[in-house]
Amino acid sequence: MRVLVNVWSGLGPPAGVGHYARQLVAALQQTAAAGDAAIVFPQGGLARWYQGRTQAPDPRRGFAGRQTGALQVSFQWLSCGASWMNGASIAAREALRWYLGRRLRSQLRTVRADLYHEPNFVPLCFDVPTAITVHDLSPILFPQWHPSYRVRWLEKYLERSLIHAQHILTVSEFTRQELIKHCGIAPERIQVTYPGVRSRLRPCSRSQVRFALAKLGLPTDYLLFVGTLEPRKNLELVLRAYLRLPRSYRQAVPFVLVGKYGWQAERLAELIATTGPSEGIYSLGYVPEDWLVALYNGARALVYPSLYEGFGLPPMEMLACGGQVIVADLPVFRETLASYAIRVPADDADAWYGLLRRLVVHGECTAAPNWAAVVWAGRFTWENCARQTWQAFTSPPVATHLAA
Repeated sequence: MRVLVNVWSGLGPPAGVGHYARQLVAALQQTAAAGDAAIVFPQGGLARWYQGRTQAPDPRRGFAGRQTGALQVSFQWLSCGASWMNGASIAAREALRWYLGRRLRSQLRTVRADLYHEPNFVPLCFDVPTAITVHDLSPILFPQWHPSYRVRWLEKYLERSLIHAQHILTVSEFTRQELIKHCGIAPERIQVTYPGVRSRLRPCSRSQVRFALAKLGLPTDYLLFVGTLEPRKNLELVLRAYLRLPRSYRQAVPFVLVGKYGWQAERLAELIATTGPSEGIYSLGYVPEDWLVALYNGARALVYPSLYEGFGLPPMEMLACGGQVIVADLPVFRETLASYAIRVPADDADAWYGLLRRLVVHGECTAAPNWAAVVWAGRFTWENCARQTWQAFTSPPVATHLAA
Protein backbone atom coordinates (compact mmCIF):
# COMPACT_ATOMS: atom_id res chain seq x y z
CA MET A 1 0.00 0.00 0.00
CA ARG A 2 1.19 3.51 -0.86
CA VAL A 3 -0.03 6.22 1.53
CA LEU A 4 0.29 9.97 1.07
CA VAL A 5 0.57 11.74 4.45
CA ASN A 6 -0.14 15.46 4.82
CA VAL A 7 2.62 16.92 7.03
CA TRP A 8 1.70 20.58 6.49
CA SER A 9 1.17 21.07 10.24
CA GLY A 10 4.67 19.72 10.96
CA LEU A 11 6.64 21.81 8.48
CA GLY A 12 7.31 24.68 10.88
CA PRO A 13 8.48 24.40 14.48
CA PRO A 14 6.01 21.68 15.51
CA ALA A 15 3.67 21.47 18.48
CA GLY A 16 0.87 19.00 19.14
CA VAL A 17 -0.51 17.89 15.79
CA GLY A 18 2.68 19.01 14.06
CA HIS A 19 4.78 16.69 16.22
CA TYR A 20 2.36 13.88 15.52
CA ALA A 21 2.47 14.37 11.74
CA ARG A 22 6.24 14.69 11.56
CA GLN A 23 7.08 11.81 13.87
CA LEU A 24 4.43 9.47 12.48
CA VAL A 25 5.46 9.81 8.86
CA ALA A 26 9.11 9.17 9.75
CA ALA A 27 8.10 6.03 11.69
CA LEU A 28 5.79 4.89 8.89
CA GLN A 29 8.69 5.12 6.46
CA GLN A 30 10.94 3.12 8.80
CA THR A 31 8.39 0.38 9.49
CA ALA A 32 6.94 0.01 5.98
CA ALA A 33 6.81 -3.58 4.76
CA ALA A 34 7.77 -4.65 1.26
CA GLY A 35 5.42 -2.99 -1.18
CA ASP A 36 4.33 -0.30 1.31
CA ALA A 37 5.40 3.34 1.22
CA ALA A 38 4.61 6.51 3.16
CA ILE A 39 5.03 9.59 0.97
CA VAL A 40 5.08 13.15 2.25
CA PHE A 41 2.81 15.97 1.11
CA PRO A 42 3.71 18.75 0.38
CA GLN A 43 7.13 18.57 -1.19
CA GLY A 44 9.44 20.89 -3.10
CA GLY A 45 8.80 24.58 -3.42
CA LEU A 46 5.46 24.58 -1.61
CA ALA A 47 7.00 23.01 1.49
CA ARG A 48 9.98 25.39 1.39
CA TRP A 49 7.66 28.39 0.98
CA TYR A 50 5.70 27.50 4.12
CA GLN A 51 8.79 26.61 6.15
CA GLY A 52 10.22 30.03 5.33
CA ARG A 53 7.25 31.61 7.09
CA THR A 54 7.34 29.45 10.20
CA GLN A 55 10.76 29.83 11.75
CA ALA A 56 10.77 30.01 15.52
CA PRO A 57 13.18 32.36 17.31
CA ASP A 58 16.25 31.01 19.05
CA PRO A 59 15.43 30.89 22.80
CA ARG A 60 18.99 31.97 23.64
CA ARG A 61 18.57 35.32 21.92
CA GLY A 62 17.37 38.07 24.17
CA PHE A 63 17.08 35.82 27.23
CA ALA A 64 19.58 35.84 30.05
CA GLY A 65 17.32 36.14 33.06
CA ARG A 66 16.10 39.66 32.26
CA GLN A 67 12.43 40.34 32.90
CA THR A 68 11.74 41.48 29.34
CA GLY A 69 14.05 39.09 27.53
CA ALA A 70 11.88 35.99 27.81
CA LEU A 71 8.80 37.98 26.85
CA GLN A 72 10.52 39.33 23.74
CA VAL A 73 11.38 35.80 22.69
CA SER A 74 7.84 34.53 23.28
CA PHE A 75 6.11 37.43 21.56
CA GLN A 76 8.40 37.09 18.54
CA TRP A 77 6.33 34.02 17.74
CA LEU A 78 3.26 36.17 17.19
CA SER A 79 4.96 37.88 14.26
CA CYS A 80 6.35 34.75 12.64
CA GLY A 81 4.78 32.21 10.36
CA ALA A 82 2.47 30.36 12.76
CA SER A 83 0.27 33.45 13.07
CA TRP A 84 0.23 34.58 9.46
CA MET A 85 -2.90 32.52 8.75
CA ASN A 86 -4.56 33.41 12.06
CA GLY A 87 -5.49 36.82 10.73
CA ALA A 88 -6.53 35.61 7.30
CA SER A 89 -10.10 35.97 6.11
CA ILE A 90 -12.42 33.00 5.66
CA ALA A 91 -12.13 33.45 1.90
CA ALA A 92 -8.32 33.32 2.09
CA ARG A 93 -8.45 30.16 4.19
CA GLU A 94 -10.84 28.48 1.80
CA ALA A 95 -8.70 29.52 -1.15
CA LEU A 96 -5.61 27.98 0.47
CA ARG A 97 -7.57 24.84 1.29
CA TRP A 98 -8.75 24.57 -2.32
CA TYR A 99 -5.23 25.08 -3.66
CA LEU A 100 -3.68 22.51 -1.31
CA GLY A 101 -6.43 20.03 -2.17
CA ARG A 102 -5.66 20.48 -5.84
CA ARG A 103 -1.95 19.97 -5.27
CA LEU A 104 -2.63 16.92 -3.10
CA ARG A 105 -4.79 15.25 -5.78
CA SER A 106 -2.06 15.86 -8.32
CA GLN A 107 0.59 14.26 -6.10
CA LEU A 108 -1.72 11.33 -5.33
CA ARG A 109 -1.92 10.60 -9.07
CA THR A 110 1.79 11.17 -9.64
CA VAL A 111 2.96 8.77 -6.91
CA ARG A 112 0.03 6.38 -7.45
CA ALA A 113 -0.95 6.44 -3.79
CA ASP A 114 -3.78 4.19 -2.62
CA LEU A 115 -4.72 6.25 0.44
CA TYR A 116 -4.44 9.80 1.75
CA HIS A 117 -3.86 10.20 5.51
CA GLU A 118 -4.86 13.50 7.11
CA PRO A 119 -3.31 13.79 10.62
CA ASN A 120 -5.14 17.04 11.34
CA PHE A 121 -8.86 16.15 11.61
CA VAL A 122 -10.16 17.39 8.24
CA PRO A 123 -8.91 16.21 4.82
CA LEU A 124 -8.09 18.70 2.10
CA CYS A 125 -10.44 16.96 -0.31
CA PHE A 126 -13.27 14.45 -0.05
CA ASP A 127 -13.07 12.62 -3.37
CA VAL A 128 -10.17 10.24 -2.61
CA PRO A 129 -9.80 7.29 -0.20
CA THR A 130 -8.90 8.83 3.15
CA ALA A 131 -7.81 8.06 6.71
CA ILE A 132 -8.02 10.77 9.37
CA THR A 133 -6.68 11.22 12.89
CA VAL A 134 -8.88 12.94 15.47
CA HIS A 135 -6.85 14.20 18.43
CA ASP A 136 -9.63 15.62 20.61
CA LEU A 137 -13.01 17.34 20.40
CA SER A 138 -12.16 20.47 22.38
CA PRO A 139 -13.07 22.92 19.57
CA ILE A 140 -16.55 21.37 19.43
CA LEU A 141 -17.14 20.75 23.14
CA PHE A 142 -15.34 23.85 24.46
CA PRO A 143 -15.41 26.47 21.69
CA GLN A 144 -14.50 29.21 24.18
CA TRP A 145 -10.93 27.86 24.21
CA HIS A 146 -10.41 28.26 20.47
CA PRO A 147 -10.46 31.04 17.88
CA SER A 148 -13.76 31.29 16.03
CA TYR A 149 -12.24 30.33 12.66
CA ARG A 150 -11.09 26.96 14.07
CA VAL A 151 -14.50 26.28 15.62
CA ARG A 152 -16.31 27.17 12.36
CA TRP A 153 -13.85 25.05 10.36
CA LEU A 154 -14.59 21.93 12.41
CA GLU A 155 -18.31 22.64 12.61
CA LYS A 156 -18.34 22.86 8.84
CA TYR A 157 -16.11 19.90 7.97
CA LEU A 158 -15.70 17.45 10.86
CA GLU A 159 -18.96 15.52 10.39
CA ARG A 160 -18.31 15.22 6.66
CA SER A 161 -14.77 14.05 7.40
CA LEU A 162 -15.99 11.36 9.78
CA ILE A 163 -18.59 10.10 7.32
CA HIS A 164 -16.20 10.09 4.37
CA ALA A 165 -13.12 8.57 6.03
CA GLN A 166 -12.39 4.92 5.36
CA HIS A 167 -10.31 4.75 8.54
CA ILE A 168 -10.64 6.88 11.70
CA LEU A 169 -7.72 6.95 14.14
CA THR A 170 -7.65 8.48 17.61
CA VAL A 171 -4.71 9.13 19.93
CA SER A 172 -6.37 7.64 23.02
CA GLU A 173 -9.30 5.52 24.13
CA PHE A 174 -10.63 8.67 25.77
CA THR A 175 -10.91 10.42 22.39
CA ARG A 176 -12.38 7.28 20.84
CA GLN A 177 -15.14 7.32 23.45
CA GLU A 178 -15.68 11.04 22.87
CA LEU A 179 -16.28 10.37 19.16
CA ILE A 180 -18.71 7.57 19.94
CA LYS A 181 -20.60 9.64 22.51
CA HIS A 182 -20.69 13.07 20.89
CA CYS A 183 -20.45 12.30 17.17
CA GLY A 184 -22.32 9.02 16.99
CA ILE A 185 -19.50 7.12 15.30
CA ALA A 186 -19.84 3.34 15.32
CA PRO A 187 -17.17 1.92 17.67
CA GLU A 188 -15.84 -0.54 15.08
CA ARG A 189 -14.90 2.35 12.77
CA ILE A 190 -12.36 3.82 15.22
CA GLN A 191 -8.92 2.52 16.06
CA VAL A 192 -6.69 3.85 18.85
CA THR A 193 -3.06 4.44 17.83
CA TYR A 194 -1.21 5.98 20.78
CA PRO A 195 1.45 8.57 19.91
CA GLY A 196 5.04 7.95 20.93
CA VAL A 197 7.86 9.71 22.69
CA ARG A 198 10.69 11.03 20.52
CA SER A 199 13.71 8.78 20.94
CA ARG A 200 16.01 11.61 22.08
CA LEU A 201 13.82 12.35 25.10
CA ARG A 202 15.40 10.12 27.72
CA PRO A 203 17.51 10.45 30.88
CA CYS A 204 20.74 12.32 30.31
CA SER A 205 23.79 13.22 32.38
CA ARG A 206 23.86 16.08 34.88
CA SER A 207 26.75 17.63 32.97
CA GLN A 208 24.54 17.86 29.87
CA VAL A 209 21.80 19.44 31.93
CA ARG A 210 24.10 21.99 33.55
CA PHE A 211 25.62 22.93 30.18
CA ALA A 212 22.22 23.56 28.57
CA LEU A 213 20.84 25.48 31.56
CA ALA A 214 23.89 27.70 31.58
CA LYS A 215 23.46 28.42 27.86
CA LEU A 216 19.81 29.31 28.44
CA GLY A 217 20.63 31.46 31.47
CA LEU A 218 18.47 29.35 33.77
CA PRO A 219 18.89 28.26 37.40
CA THR A 220 19.61 24.63 38.19
CA ASP A 221 16.46 23.99 40.24
CA TYR A 222 13.00 24.81 38.86
CA LEU A 223 9.49 23.68 38.05
CA LEU A 224 8.62 23.24 34.38
CA PHE A 225 5.67 23.63 32.05
CA VAL A 226 5.85 22.62 28.37
CA GLY A 227 3.05 23.42 25.94
CA THR A 228 1.20 26.22 24.19
CA LEU A 229 0.45 29.14 26.50
CA GLU A 230 -3.33 29.42 26.11
CA PRO A 231 -6.48 29.32 28.27
CA ARG A 232 -7.03 25.56 27.87
CA LYS A 233 -3.72 24.86 29.61
CA ASN A 234 -5.04 26.44 32.84
CA LEU A 235 -1.72 28.15 33.51
CA GLU A 236 -3.10 31.39 34.88
CA LEU A 237 -4.76 29.62 37.81
CA VAL A 238 -1.62 27.64 38.63
CA LEU A 239 0.74 30.59 38.27
CA ARG A 240 -1.42 32.67 40.59
CA ALA A 241 -1.30 29.81 43.10
CA TYR A 242 2.48 29.69 42.69
CA LEU A 243 2.73 33.45 43.25
CA ARG A 244 1.10 32.99 46.68
CA LEU A 245 4.33 31.32 47.83
CA PRO A 246 6.87 33.53 49.62
CA ARG A 247 9.11 35.30 47.16
CA SER A 248 12.26 33.74 48.61
CA TYR A 249 10.90 30.26 47.80
CA ARG A 250 9.96 31.32 44.28
CA GLN A 251 13.40 32.72 43.63
CA ALA A 252 14.97 29.49 44.91
CA VAL A 253 12.72 27.28 42.74
CA PRO A 254 11.36 29.34 39.82
CA PHE A 255 8.66 28.28 37.35
CA VAL A 256 9.98 27.87 33.79
CA LEU A 257 7.47 28.05 30.92
CA VAL A 258 8.35 26.53 27.55
CA GLY A 259 6.06 27.14 24.59
CA LYS A 260 4.68 29.74 22.25
CA TYR A 261 1.76 31.98 23.09
CA GLY A 262 -1.52 30.74 21.66
CA TRP A 263 -4.98 32.14 21.19
CA GLN A 264 -6.36 34.55 23.82
CA ALA A 265 -3.12 34.54 25.81
CA GLU A 266 -3.27 38.26 26.60
CA ARG A 267 -4.16 37.86 30.29
CA LEU A 268 -1.48 35.25 30.79
CA ALA A 269 1.06 37.37 28.94
CA GLU A 270 0.17 40.36 31.12
CA LEU A 271 0.61 38.26 34.25
CA ILE A 272 4.05 37.14 33.08
CA ALA A 273 4.97 40.68 32.04
CA THR A 274 4.18 42.01 35.52
CA THR A 275 6.16 39.27 37.26
CA GLY A 276 8.99 37.71 35.26
CA PRO A 277 12.22 36.24 36.66
CA SER A 278 12.30 38.68 39.56
CA GLU A 279 9.17 36.94 40.88
CA GLY A 280 10.26 33.46 39.88
CA ILE A 281 8.57 33.11 36.45
CA TYR A 282 10.71 32.50 33.36
CA SER A 283 9.11 32.28 29.90
CA LEU A 284 11.39 30.88 27.19
CA GLY A 285 9.07 30.72 24.20
CA TYR A 286 9.56 27.90 21.71
CA VAL A 287 12.52 25.65 22.56
CA PRO A 288 14.07 23.21 20.04
CA GLU A 289 14.33 19.56 20.98
CA ASP A 290 18.09 19.75 21.65
CA TRP A 291 17.37 22.01 24.63
CA LEU A 292 14.10 20.38 25.64
CA VAL A 293 15.84 17.15 26.68
CA ALA A 294 17.94 19.01 29.23
CA LEU A 295 14.99 21.06 30.47
CA TYR A 296 12.97 17.93 31.21
CA ASN A 297 15.92 16.25 32.91
CA GLY A 298 16.79 19.26 35.05
CA ALA A 299 13.30 20.04 36.36
CA ARG A 300 12.14 19.23 39.86
CA ALA A 301 8.75 18.41 38.31
CA LEU A 302 6.70 18.99 35.17
CA VAL A 303 3.48 20.81 36.09
CA TYR A 304 0.77 20.29 33.46
CA PRO A 305 -2.61 21.63 34.64
CA SER A 306 -4.46 21.43 31.31
CA LEU A 307 -8.27 21.40 31.45
CA TYR A 308 -8.71 19.03 28.49
CA GLU A 309 -6.41 16.81 26.42
CA GLY A 310 -6.75 14.10 23.83
CA PHE A 311 -3.40 12.62 24.85
CA GLY A 312 -0.96 15.23 26.21
CA LEU A 313 2.59 14.58 25.02
CA PRO A 314 4.65 16.60 27.55
CA PRO A 315 3.70 14.50 30.61
CA MET A 316 4.65 11.30 28.78
CA GLU A 317 7.87 12.90 27.58
CA MET A 318 8.73 13.87 31.16
CA LEU A 319 8.15 10.27 32.29
CA ALA A 320 10.46 9.11 29.49
CA CYS A 321 13.16 11.35 30.99
CA GLY A 322 12.53 9.85 34.43
CA GLY A 323 11.06 12.99 35.95
CA GLN A 324 8.17 13.73 38.29
CA VAL A 325 4.85 14.65 36.66
CA ILE A 326 1.98 16.69 38.13
CA VAL A 327 -1.19 16.85 36.02
CA ALA A 328 -4.81 17.88 36.28
CA ASP A 329 -7.03 14.94 37.13
CA LEU A 330 -8.35 14.18 33.64
CA PRO A 331 -9.68 10.83 32.38
CA VAL A 332 -7.07 10.66 29.64
CA PHE A 333 -4.22 10.97 32.13
CA ARG A 334 -5.63 8.14 34.19
CA GLU A 335 -5.54 6.12 30.97
CA THR A 336 -2.09 7.05 29.71
CA LEU A 337 -0.03 7.90 32.81
CA ALA A 338 -1.46 5.27 35.18
CA SER A 339 0.09 5.66 38.65
CA TYR A 340 3.17 7.52 37.41
CA ALA A 341 1.74 11.02 37.84
CA ILE A 342 0.31 13.03 40.71
CA ARG A 343 -3.18 14.27 39.81
CA VAL A 344 -4.83 17.45 41.12
CA PRO A 345 -8.41 18.69 40.51
CA ALA A 346 -7.97 21.05 37.58
CA ASP A 347 -9.95 23.99 38.98
CA ASP A 348 -8.97 23.72 42.66
CA ALA A 349 -6.59 26.64 43.22
CA ASP A 350 -6.02 25.77 46.88
CA ALA A 351 -5.08 22.18 45.98
CA TRP A 352 -2.57 23.45 43.42
CA TYR A 353 -1.16 25.90 45.97
CA GLY A 354 -0.76 23.16 48.57
CA LEU A 355 1.00 20.85 46.13
CA LEU A 356 3.25 23.58 44.76
CA ARG A 357 4.20 24.56 48.31
CA ARG A 358 5.15 20.97 49.11
CA LEU A 359 7.15 20.73 45.88
CA VAL A 360 9.02 23.99 46.43
CA VAL A 361 9.48 23.90 50.21
CA HIS A 362 9.84 20.20 50.96
CA GLY A 363 10.69 18.66 47.58
CA GLU A 364 14.09 18.30 46.05
CA CYS A 365 15.67 18.08 42.63
CA THR A 366 16.90 14.52 42.39
CA ALA A 367 19.59 13.37 40.00
CA ALA A 368 18.27 9.79 39.89
CA PRO A 369 15.65 9.10 37.19
CA ASN A 370 12.52 7.18 38.08
CA TRP A 371 13.32 4.11 36.01
CA ALA A 372 9.88 2.58 36.50
CA ALA A 373 8.40 5.69 34.84
CA VAL A 374 10.97 5.44 32.05
CA VAL A 375 9.95 1.82 31.42
CA TRP A 376 6.27 2.77 31.39
CA ALA A 377 6.84 5.58 28.90
CA GLY A 378 8.88 3.16 26.79
CA ARG A 379 5.61 1.44 25.86
CA PHE A 380 4.68 4.55 23.88
CA THR A 381 6.94 4.60 20.82
CA TRP A 382 6.46 5.99 17.34
CA GLU A 383 7.41 2.59 15.95
CA ASN A 384 4.44 1.03 17.76
CA CYS A 385 2.22 3.87 16.59
CA ALA A 386 3.36 3.34 13.00
CA ARG A 387 2.77 -0.42 13.10
CA GLN A 388 -0.73 0.08 14.48
CA THR A 389 -1.36 2.76 11.85
CA TRP A 390 -0.22 0.49 9.01
CA GLN A 391 -2.51 -2.18 10.42
CA ALA A 392 -5.41 0.28 10.33
CA PHE A 393 -4.57 1.36 6.77
CA THR A 394 -4.53 -2.20 5.48
CA SER A 395 -7.65 -3.42 7.31
CA PRO A 396 -10.92 -3.59 5.35
CA PRO A 397 -12.88 -0.35 5.74
CA VAL A 398 -15.99 -0.61 7.88
CA ALA A 399 -19.14 0.64 6.17
CA THR A 400 -19.31 4.41 6.51
CA HIS A 401 -22.22 5.38 8.72
CA LEU A 402 -23.07 7.12 11.94
CA ALA A 403 -24.19 5.01 14.88
CA ALA A 404 -27.86 4.94 15.63
